[in-house]
Amino acid sequence: MSDNLINKPKQNLTLNEIAIHCGVGKSTVSRAFNNDPEVSAATRERILSAAKKLGYSPSQHESARRLALQKYGRKVLNQVVSTIFPNYFHQAPYFLRIANGILDVLSSVNYAVLQVLTNNDSSVNPTYPTIFSRGEVDGIILGSQMENILFALRKESGFNDRPIVSIIHNMPGCASVVADDFSGGYQLTNHLLNLGHRHILHFYENVDESVFGRRHSGMVHAMNEWKLDPDVYLHVCRWHWIGPLDPAHVSEKLTTYLHGKNARLFEENIAGFLQDLSKNPEITAIAATNDITAMQIWQVLSDANLSVPERYSLIGFDDVISNSYDINGSSITTIRVPLEEIGRKAAELLLNMLAEAQTDNCEIVLPVELIVRESTSSIIAR
Repeated sequence: MSDNLINKPKQNLTLNEIAIHCGVGKSTVSRAFNNDPEVSAATRERILSAAKKLGYSPSQHESARRLALQKYGRKVLNQVVSTIFPNYFHQAPYFLRIANGILDVLSSVNYAVLQVLTNNDSSVNPTYPTIFSRGEVDGIILGSQMENILFALRKESGFNDRPIVSIIHNMPGCASVVADDFSGGYQLTNHLLNLGHRHILHFYENVDESVFGRRHSGMVHAMNEWKLDPDVYLHVCRWHWIGPLDPAHVSEKLTTYLHGKNARLFEENIAGFLQDLSKNPEITAIAATNDITAMQIWQVLSDANLSVPERYSLIGFDDVISNSYDINGSSITTIRVPLEEIGRKAAELLLNMLAEAQTDNCEIVLPVELIVRESTSSIIAR
């Protein structure tokens, strides 16, 4: 049988003949080509190897496959998943590490990944590639809080109810993979309180159910456990996020790397931040929203002759800066977020949703870890 099949014209090979050759059912062959998780990895590999040896090309039968699936009301999978990230994606180690986790999983099952970048504005009519409206994308992983894009895609007849997984942020209408931000806020506050600090400056202005809201709740919980009134001991400062900067340049004058609107925003950041510190001399610790902001703050403090950690203990979030990178001989204490694992779990969850083994409202919360370095010190030892 195998010799006859090898000599047979490739375009005439059928799934049934491959099934007979492999000693399995036709449906098993079809599921193997569609990466169905119910087919074991060993069986799938045996079928694909046999098909390749016999000269079978699934692409030559794609139209027939789609028509057959649609005839029986079954989902047509393109083996294409899209990721949507902010347009500064390539400048941010944070997103690059998440993307590496996503690619690790999807590439292992031969899925193509369409990378879409957006400025994430609040437009009620966001633009995105027409491939979504043509039904050629099986699912999406959203890399930021993009409700406008989510709502628009749900109205597209070519996408509609296909699975979407949101990472970092929870959003209604899709599954999510997030870090335990509550625990992160709790851990960093406990660390600072154990060092003797009491008055902590932070930047979590929006204390709703967002990422920063959950962190703030964790900080409040730690304060309450220590019998400290959060309204007295937690100080809030406004700091405009101006986007990522190359860590190699942060130790130089930041304003030389910022122009126009960003330069004005950063000047406002500096003025408001230093003013808050001046008005509240009791503050001895600062919790930044992320490591890049912590580095920006560190440079501002250094320019103002305010030392870290001698005058202020400083803590970041995410752990995206290399452990060996330091400023003024010290490195940043931070909360480590498992970024690659977030990407991997998001991709696995999306594949499970495509196989209808997971519901849309699923939420996966991954643990975070306090990493103590030299930017925080005991206030008692000063």
